[in-house]
Order: sequence, then C-alpha cells, then structure tokens
Amino acid sequence: MTTIAAQTAAATRENGPGIVHAADQPKTLSGGEGGSGRVPAVPPQHPDDETLWRTRQDALDIKTHGERLTPAEIEFCERLGGVYPDIPLSAVLEWIPKDKTMKPTNDFVWLANHGLVIELKSPNSPTASAATRLIRQAITKARRQGVVKNNFIVDFGDQDVNPGELVELARYNVVQRDTKVSLLWVMVKGKPQEIDLE
Repeated sequence: MTTIAAQTAAATRENGPGIVHAADQPKTLSGGEGGSGRVPAVPPQHPDDETLWRTRQDALDIKTHGERLTPAEIEFCERLGGVYPDIPLSAVLEWIPKDKTMKPTNDFVWLANHGLVIELKSPNSPTASAATRLIRQAITKARRQGVVKNNFIVDFGDQDVNPGELVELARYNVVQRDTKVSLLWVMVKGKPQEIDLE
C-alpha cells in the first residue's frame, strides 16, 4: 500500500524551486492540452517566494544597478558562477541596467569571457526551434529601435538537450539570414558551450 505522500510525489513533477505542477497533461497558455505545450507562468505559491528570490539575487553579489532579476536570470547567474568557482561572481559578469528611455538592452557583460556583451535567453523547452524563436524576436525588436543584439547565450537549465538540437542551432545563421548572430553559446546543466556556427 502506498502512502498519500508517495502518491502525491508520483502524481506531480517539480518545475523549479518550490513550484509544483500536476504531472498529468498540464494546461497550456491557450487553455488546452496540446498546441505549443507552453505551460502558463505560475504565480508565487507563498508570499515568501518573492523574498526567496530577493535573497538569492542578493547572494549573487553582482552589480545589478538596483534592478530585480527574474528567477530564470538568477538561476542562470548561479549556474554561471559555478563554472568559475574560484572567482567572485562580480568578476565573472555585470548586469546591464535597463535603458531609461525603454529601449531594449543586452542582459550582461561576461567579464570572464573577454568582456562580451551578451543577451540571455531561457526557453521553456530544450529545442533549437524554441531558442531560435527567442533569438529572432530579441534581434528584431532591438533592431526596430536601433539596438544591436548579436551575442547570445541560451540557458536550457537542467533540461536534457538532444545533441541534434545543438547541431540545428549551429545552422542558425544559415537558416536565419535576416537575424544572424555573431556568437552563440548554450548552457546545459550548468556547462557553457560555444556553438560553432556554420
């Protein structure tokens, strides 16, 4: 006989710290069970969730110029800090402040990688098509306002990524001729890897 806790654990999957969704057929943004498969953003489960994220951001000890990072951005910074365990995170990256005129900006300066200016993207699914869509949107939106975004890192978090997806990403500039990138990195399970673009 199984316990209620075991049944609950079997019937749910964890989707980030403190956020649990039913494992059976999550509803998508359109309210259905199929389509894009994008699960709607989950509001904080507890009033302390915002405090938790503030605490985690403050623990990063990086310059954010007073801005609050999203949970995905905080998790990315934590993972990137793990790549450089002997260097303070403040020497690894610096967050770029938002433009006061509301123009798009890149996300951070990767100090530990030759001071590259980088745009971060965190797709919901570990696919080249999801990453490509986010990159294209960022470039197109920025270009309309005279801003250049051409160096990207795609953070797939702790999701498994099929090697074929990375091969497809290497063809990004061949397929997306109107929104080419200069440099493309992926972060898979805390390990950054530069994509050798064709």
